Amino acid sequence: MECSTKAVEAMAEIMVQEMDKVGLGGEDIRSVEIGMREILREVGAKALGEYLEHQEEACQEEAVKCQCGKEMDYQFKRQAKILSVFGWTSYRRKYYVCTDCHVGQAPLDRRLGIAAGQVTAGLAELLALAGVEVAFEEATYWLERFLLFRVSDNTVRKETEWFGQLQQDEEAQWQQQSQEVA
Repeated sequence: MECSTKAVEAMAEIMVQEMDKVGLGGEDIRSVEIGMREILREVGAKALGEYLEHQEEACQEEAVKCQCGKEMDYQFKRQAKILSVFGWTSYRRKYYVCTDCHVGQAPLDRRLGIAAGQVTAGLAELLALAGVEVAFEEATYWLERFLLFRVSDNTVRKETEWFGQLQQDEEAQWQQQSQEVA
């Protein structure tokens, strides 16, 4: 992924100004780096939320269909939170409900593979990698140091087990395909 050099320079200048404003300039390099990473994490969370809302506005759904086959009715823009590599991220998106079976859905979430209140795919991959390498409790400690926010042992366990199940399913497919004569 490439960003415009001018955009990167402008963002860097804004960051330096913000760091000076909050007093990160005169400390040791470790403190400066941690402070910079925290600012980047906050900016990332905010930008991700705004990006998702922008995607919502850019994608106009004509008729939203329910699993039961009926057309769903637009209700309102509903707030959602997801746990991403930037921490908790909030965004608002259109929410629809089926008048027959009363099931609700947000087309943006469905389109992007997001589940409100859950971990994003990008963070899930990191949690699973950590959970495979060390005990869940230790993974939580290391992840907090890398990500600058805490994830519970159970969240690491859940994502690691989910990726493990995906791997088992894929291996079962490979095994079945290897037994086929054709």
